[in-house]
Amino acid sequence: MHQPNIYINSFYGYIQYDYEPDAARMFPAKQHYPSDSEIHEINLRNPEEAVIRGNWRDRDFLNDLWLKNDQMKDTQFADYHGHGWAFRAVFKRNRKGNLLDAKGNIVSDEDPDKFKKAVHMASIHMDLGMHCVDCHFSQDMHGNGHIYGEVAAAVEIDCADCHGTAKAYPTLHTSGPAARPGGFDLTSLKTQDGRKRFEWIDGVLYQRAALDPTKEWKMSLVKDSVNPKHPEFNEKAARAKLMAAGEAGRQGKWGEGVEKLAHDNDRMLCFTCHLSWTTSCAGCHLPIQANWKTERNHFEGGETRNYATYNVQVARDDMFFLGKHGPVKNSAPARRLCCRRRTATASASTISSRQSPPAASQARHSPRTTRTPSARKRPRPVPTVTSRATTTTTRSWRSCFCRAPTSSTSSGATRGSALRSTLSRWA
Repeated sequence: MHQPNIYINSFYGYIQYDYEPDAARMFPAKQHYPSDSEIHEINLRNPEEAVIRGNWRDRDFLNDLWLKNDQMKDTQFADYHGHGWAFRAVFKRNRKGNLLDAKGNIVSDEDPDKFKKAVHMASIHMDLGMHCVDCHFSQDMHGNGHIYGEVAAAVEIDCADCHGTAKAYPTLHTSGPAARPGGFDLTSLKTQDGRKRFEWIDGVLYQRAALDPTKEWKMSLVKDSVNPKHPEFNEKAARAKLMAAGEAGRQGKWGEGVEKLAHDNDRMLCFTCHLSWTTSCAGCHLPIQANWKTERNHFEGGETRNYATYNVQVARDDMFFLGKHGPVKNSAPARRLCCRRRTATASASTISSRQSPPAASQARHSPRTTRTPSARKRPRPVPTVTSRATTTTTRSWRSCFCRAPTSSTSSGATRGSALRSTLSRWA
């Protein structure tokens, strides 16, 4: 569950509750003043400082929070929680904060069905019924035996492996930072009943669900979206993907004949543009109580004389920050900003206060919030899919996403040198 505002939560379209929406229902009408023993008991299961005064300090309230969604005016809460945290849904809004439906029309704040009409900003991949194992296979799940300095460096898959680029159809071989030379062949993956998970049929690429034998989906291919002769052509997408680099681009040149692209796949991560929102934290507060003897729950154990909680009152989904990766992806832009403020107090007096500088607080990540208008379409059932089967052999669930590594090399063919130089410094 931690870090609480990236990976799975954003994939689901949720973000950690920031204490503002529906505060009248999340906090008591009369302020609660907890005792020291109560603070200690509550914070053992939820390290937020705000929870000691909020209604979700009560486990029964937290467990049934999602059942109270019909009482909420500003947001909706997830039907899950972890570490005592609450998670609110992210909805499509305009710059004035109005809810928007799938067509971009404003949904009235007085509409009793407003949250049903507004677009919940979950990933298109989740809306289609995909699970983690539909994109991340055995190496991304279990690793390859190497230690990496960041999560992004340990990922084998890349968006282009399944969707291709503006100039080429997908190779169906992994090419992420941790991919082996030449990549892993995705066409060798099979479903639990022995069918291919990736298959070209009459010029169309299909992927079959790893966990649900009744689902498959037609893959969206970037090259088709920029081809004026293809039914999937999208002029806006074509202009963005085929815009020329340098002076030619500044003059508005794009389309066929452009050799050097401004937004080439080797220079910019796909999700730089193909995201609907991303978590931004403009200064989460970490208050530290000096002389509060506390056990360390992680790492080396032991005790500390300082007790630190935190508040995420500035976790936002309406901000966007552009940065750059390091050697993982050839200086590709990413986004996320987090400037934490730390305050230490003793006997009600502040003894130290520190604010992290923005330049030192960038945490690049994939928000996993990709959406397109087609995200509203459910995957079609495949009752006759057995006619496309390549084999009828029944396999165990392990054959779906488990395979033995055939190479101990940790880096991809095109992006390996920089990563190897990083690993060599640890050796």
